[in-house]
Amino acid sequence: MAENGLVSKVRVDMGEPILEPFKIPVISNKDRLINEAVTVNGTEYRITCVSMGNPHAVAYVDNVDEFSLETDGPAMERHQIFPRRVNAEFVNVIDRNNLKMRVWERGTGETLACGTGACAVLVASVLNGFTGRNATVNSGAAT
Repeated sequence: MAENGLVSKVRVDMGEPILEPFKIPVISNKDRLINEAVTVNGTEYRITCVSMGNPHAVAYVDNVDEFSLETDGPAMERHQIFPRRVNAEFVNVIDRNNLKMRVWERGTGETLACGTGACAVLVASVLNGFTGRNATVNSGAAT
């Protein structure tokens, strides 16, 4: 959809999400990692792991704008359960229809947007019961 000559909405078919840990890959003996505890830099996060063609760990935080992505992003990326590292999305649930994420891409650092990350966030949010399938995922660096 375009407004004033600029793209305002995009819909993408990413295919089926991968939830099996060995396919993501994540070191785990569980069938899926949904709302699983992981400690990073002394903080416990509840993560959901999803692959949309590349690995993602989605964690929920109280305030994504004030969150210390510069320290916990790279620590999550290199956590011992991720043998090939992981893209980390830290998410605020605004309400059942709106999410806000910040992304730490493996090998790159913070990025302003990530298509597969946004898809992983929506999958994780549906699996955790935070949103329905048509929620909006907003992304970007802290303001």
